[in-house]
Amino acid sequence: MNDGLLIKCCTFTIILIMIGVNITPTVFGNIIIKENKIKARDETKYYAIIAACSKYKDSDLNIPKTPFQPYSEKQLKCLYDSLLEVDNWNENNIILLLNEQATRQNIIRALENMSQNVGANDVFLFSWQGHGSDVDDDNGDESVNNQNDTKDEVIVTYDIDFIRDDELDYYFSKISAKGMCLIFDCCLSGGLVDRNKTGIFSNDFKNELEGKTIGTLDVNKDKRIVIMGTLNTIGGGGVLSGFALTKAMSLAFKGYAQDKNNDGYISAEEAFEWAKPIALTKSALRWASIWVISYVYNLIEHKDKKILRATLNFLVTYIVNQIISKETNGYFYLNWPNIIDDYDGELLLIKK
Repeated sequence: MNDGLLIKCCTFTIILIMIGVNITPTVFGNIIIKENKIKARDETKYYAIIAACSKYKDSDLNIPKTPFQPYSEKQLKCLYDSLLEVDNWNENNIILLLNEQATRQNIIRALENMSQNVGANDVFLFSWQGHGSDVDDDNGDESVNNQNDTKDEVIVTYDIDFIRDDELDYYFSKISAKGMCLIFDCCLSGGLVDRNKTGIFSNDFKNELEGKTIGTLDVNKDKRIVIMGTLNTIGGGGVLSGFALTKAMSLAFKGYAQDKNNDGYISAEEAFEWAKPIALTKSALRWASIWVISYVYNLIEHKDKKILRATLNFLVTYIVNQIISKETNGYFYLNWPNIIDDYDGELLLIKK
């Protein structure tokens, strides 16, 4: 090798080191995520984390519980599959975490990866199907707007760990998307948001923990749409249908929802408007079956006033279940899809 060529090779190597070229991608499950810093671009790209768990490390937490089998992976990935059918979504930009992959560490790692890839002109979607619960609020932010609120709502991960609403807000805030759609199909999901919208809203979870900022750190903020399967209540899925809200949203994404303003896209708002009655119907069928069984029993037994008897039996069963749920869990049992929309305009998700 002559001296001139050697000098050129050394110079090129030094330039590569100085500009920090990263040629080694991170393999995350089956998804390859490049860890290069975000570059400014005009084109909108769509990114998502789909996390779901019905088969937990502790089988006593499986959804549904024994004697039924946990939901199949096909049921858990219905939202993921629906996105892959759409032209503006790319498989390489979606992280899928199911069951044993849906650990606290993996979900946080996925969120961190998204903060390195999602640009200011991009759209981000996060979906959680699994258990939701609450724990003692360890920094007092929940009581800023409601002095009676002493709990942080959490999502319960496969490894029987959890991620607080404060932490979720912190990691969402690191993602510089122009719009976010956050879907939580779990118990107490309605408590993940602050519905009062007063006081200071901090985007810095670490400063909040250190007492430098006082504010609320629930997951609703500007540019975010939060879609929840319940109010601050216990919810449930169907043995056959799976998580009702997620299934309905996946059908909406497949094109069943209407593009009402004819802009060529199904927005998050349009998808939810279509999905809500579908999810409510699926949940109501569970209760309706009680009425049907009671009616059939009275029919077989040749009872009079069959409709009245079936209706009274349904009402008593419903009320008793609510009392048991309240006494056992501290919350009533009610699936009720709802939305908090802090995005200016409509958040376009699905290209028609």
